[in-house]
Amino acid sequence: MTDTTEDLYIGDDGTLDTIVCYKDHEFRFSSEYRFSFDSDEQFLEEVKEEVKDWYSLEKTLEQEL
Repeated sequence: MTDTTEDLYIGDDGTLDTIVCYKDHEFRFSSEYRFSFDSDEQFLEEVKEEVKDWYSLEKTLEQEL
């Protein structure tokens, strides 16, 4: 498991996809995209804002339902 700031890390759900975990949610990326970076740290830094945006959107939608 690779940790970065703000509870963002790479998880494993048994698929070939890359799972990025943030708080209580999982976000799926292609492993091909993940391995296009020199390190997991670089990958996580690149997707951090996107994951945070998705997380905020999911939380907003949950509140509206």
